[in-house]
Amino acid sequence: MLLTLVRHGESTANVAATWQGQGDSPLSPTGRGQVERLGIRLSGRSFDRILSSDLSRASDTAGALGRPVSLDQRWREIHVGTWEGLTRQETVERYPEQVDAMSRGATDVKIGGGESWEDVRSRAELAVSELVSSVDANAHVLVVSHGGTISVLIASLLRLGTGSGSARPARGLGRITNTGCTTLRLSPGRAELVSFNDTAHLEGNNGFLRERLLGGVGAIGLVARGDDNAPWPERLLRLDNDGTAESAFEIVRKASGTLFGTVLEPQAIADLVTARLAAPHSVAVPAPGSVTHVTLASEQIVIADFASETRATQTER
Repeated sequence: MLLTLVRHGESTANVAATWQGQGDSPLSPTGRGQVERLGIRLSGRSFDRILSSDLSRASDTAGALGRPVSLDQRWREIHVGTWEGLTRQETVERYPEQVDAMSRGATDVKIGGGESWEDVRSRAELAVSELVSSVDANAHVLVVSHGGTISVLIASLLRLGTGSGSARPARGLGRITNTGCTTLRLSPGRAELVSFNDTAHLEGNNGFLRERLLGGVGAIGLVARGDDNAPWPERLLRLDNDGTAESAFEIVRKASGTLFGTVLEPQAIADLVTARLAAPHSVAVPAPGSVTHVTLASEQIVIADFASETRATQTER
């Protein structure tokens, strides 16, 4: 089964930079524009089932696809209790012990008296398990959910950082952009990452990557080798010589606010992402012409997106 996970469009709480868990923060004007572009991008694609969190920022995103949508509360964001509506600084000031425990990796903290990441993982895993058992093995299901829930589920399905499921948001992966699309291929006892945080419908406007670049951090787009005559992605400053995974990492560490680009063999990109995530489950070989962006966060290499479509790959579809 193919499972495509889509984060909702930008909400008013996203704009205000306040915690939003299960509060019903609506889409912002920018979010409505993102959702419209997502609908256009996915208009020609077939899905056997579409599900969504029942919170309006997610259900309105799913509704823009113009197809029947089933609502399920298990796809909601983490319940953050009394943190709802607070800024990050306010949570630090009011709940220092909770913030400190979470910063040290605790997954059992009931945030603001609401849910823990363990709670979120459990309900999301149950939703996926029931979904897998109810559809054909070749089905393609789309789910519109929330950044925290999607991140925890990715970490769990790919077993990132542990030998079994993880209840922490995925390490080694950047923050998921509003309307970013992530696809996994699921089979009994196995999960394969097909793409991560693909924002081709936003012209590659990956919010996490943009923030890193504006903050003076470098990044590089790894273009999967394909048709040499295909148009080069406009935003990438192409290096004179196509490099290797090792040289790409060195460039990212030394660059300052610049988005470079280089060409690698598709298998080399898959190997690079697999090694960075230390994922015992597999990473698919990206499509020729697709782009994977890597950058730095806390001095560590982070995957901002993986196997994102470009004009060339969308044309092929």
